Amino acid sequence: MDFFELSIELEFCAAHILVGHQGKCANLHGHNYKAEVCLSGSKLDSLGILIDFSDLKKIVNNVLDILDHHYINEIDYPAFLEGKTSAENIAKFIYENIETKIDQKISLDYVKLYETSKYSVKYSKK
Repeated sequence: MDFFELSIELEFCAAHILVGHQGKCANLHGHNYKAEVCLSGSKLDSLGILIDFSDLKKIVNNVLDILDHHYINEIDYPAFLEGKTSAENIAKFIYENIETKIDQKISLDYVKLYETSKYSVKYSKK
């Protein structure tokens, strides 16, 4: 059986405070994040495409627009409103919001969120 995996990387900027942190992250600060979204599947459409990159870009950008240039602690998501604005929870938020917008024949494998060029977290339900 054929199997295809594709990914897209997009960037956004946001500010947050990590409530309860015992270091600098307890202060208001921001990051230039990069989100990598990976999908897979075996059923291609009539053009031989799993999902058009431009369609995937729109889906991911619609989710990232919720975060981009916003104060994450004020976004209506339980973990964020509790001050748990870690990279782990941001990656989970992105995953959950993308998952509801893609075709069921496609598997959302993971979201990898880069907080910096050297620090990242990967979230999946697998």
